[in-house]
Amino acid sequence: MLKKITTVFGLMLGFIWFASQAQGAAEAASSISLKSAVNGQEITVLVTGNDLKDLYAYDLIISYDPGKLVYLTASSGASGFGVDPIVKNGNIRIAHTKVGKIAGDNGTKELASIKFKRLGAAQHPFRCMTSSSWIPN
Repeated sequence: MLKKITTVFGLMLGFIWFASQAQGAAEAASSISLKSAVNGQEITVLVTGNDLKDLYAYDLIISYDPGKLVYLTASSGASGFGVDPIVKNGNIRIAHTKVGKIAGDNGTKELASIKFKRLGAAQHPFRCMTSSSWIPN
C-alpha cells in the first residue's frame, strides 16, 4: 500500500513539474531587433532588446558590409558601464553592464545606437547586418 501511495505521489509531482516547464517554455524568449533611420548619407541603427527578463549585462556583435557602410559611432542607451565598441572586419562588438545592486531590465529596452555613413547609393545597405551574439544575464 505504501508503495502505491509513493508511486502515485511521485507521478503527481512529475506532472506538476512537467506542467510548470511547459508554461515556462510558452513564454516569449528574449530577442533583439534592428531598426534604421536614414538622414542623407548617414544611417542610424537602433538595437532594441525585446521581452527582456532581468537583463543586467549584454555583449552584442553586429555584422555589416564594410563595402556598403562606414562605421562612425556607437553608444549604449543605458546607465552603467560600457566598454568602447570594438570595430574589426565588418563587426562591431558592444558590451555593457549595470553597476551595483539594482534590478535588471525587463520588457523592451534600447540597447545601443550605431551610426554609419552610406557608401554610394546602395538600395539595401543592411542586407548583411545581423546580430551574431546576444548574451542576457
